Order: sequence, then structure tokens, then C-alpha cells
Amino acid sequence: MINNLDRKQNRVSNLENSKWTSIRKLKGWRHFEVLNINNKKNEVELFAVCDKSKKVIVKKSDLKKKNSWIRGWKR
Repeated sequence: MINNLDRKQNRVSNLENSKWTSIRKLKGWRHFEVLNINNKKNEVELFAVCDKSKKVIVKKSDLKKKNSWIRGWKR
């Protein structure tokens, strides 16, 4: 379970099955869930919750940026 501090600071610890909201729509969607984690490349593969065929790969450092991603699902 993710605590409030992790959520507020957009920490990328415990990424497995975590949920993320993109500030801007990516491939037509904003709500994503972690599918795969590539620690060697520091990348995370996410899929759109409403359309599992839509996938994006982002760097872990990008997930930390609050102007791009918010941990959890937000409106």
C-alpha cells in the first residue's frame, strides 16, 4: 500500500502495479498502470487503464516530475 508521503512526493519506490495520472493525454488517455519495470534502462512501461492495448514507456525520472505525472488516479 502506498502511504501519503509517497503519493505527495511522487516517489517511484514500489512501482509494481502502481497507478499514475498523466497531466497531458498520452495516446488519448490519462490514467495508466505499471506493466513492466526495466531497472537497467530506468524505464517503466505503462498501459492505459481503459484501453490496455495503449502502452507508453517513460523514464523513472519523468514519473517524479509533478508537472508531468501524479501518483494515483486524479481527475
